[in-house]
Amino acid sequence: MFRDWDKQLSDQVHRDFKNYHTLRIDLSTARDNEVKVAAGGLIYVWDMSSKAAAASIRFNRTVNDAIDLKLHTKIETIFTQFFITNIAQAGEWIELLIGIDFDITNVFENPAIARPAVIITNVAADTNTVGAAAITNKVLVKALSTNSGIVWLNIGAAAVEGSCYDLAPGSAIALRTSNTDQINVLFKTANDNVCVIREI
Repeated sequence: MFRDWDKQLSDQVHRDFKNYHTLRIDLSTARDNEVKVAAGGLIYVWDMSSKAAAASIRFNRTVNDAIDLKLHTKIETIFTQFFITNIAQAGEWIELLIGIDFDITNVFENPAIARPAVIITNVAADTNTVGAAAITNKVLVKALSTNSGIVWLNIGAAAVEGSCYDLAPGSAIALRTSNTDQINVLFKTANDNVCVIREI
């Protein structure tokens, strides 16, 4: 991203060292490709009111595909303007860091927070069971060490013996998924369990 030092320094002096600024966008008002005039080479999602806050961005022209803005998303591209789209979301906002000849690493990102464990079980063997709905970014799914049989695991579709991931008693797997209702398990032995810990 950084060019020849003399050229870069000259550009910085010309801009009076104003090479980044923040912009908070109130999401309580709906937008459809609302233009924001700002030249730069980087946009970073610095902060947002909550993980439920939702907006998308297009760069330079509205015919370009929209990119969803998530916390700590970093986009590097040359732009002179961008377009924001969002539905009305009372109390929600998103704060962007806009830079030119500027870079940032996600060192400020908050660590994921683990939520209480959820147990998935089924009194009947050979029956697909879906986890209860809960928003997540990542899950750890573990077959309890007290299980008697294999647990078959699938994400986003029914678990079928021999056609998805098998968890022996005591084994575990970490996965990325947006909701725990995407977790499908099939127990080969009735009353066996899996423990799910989700991170947000």
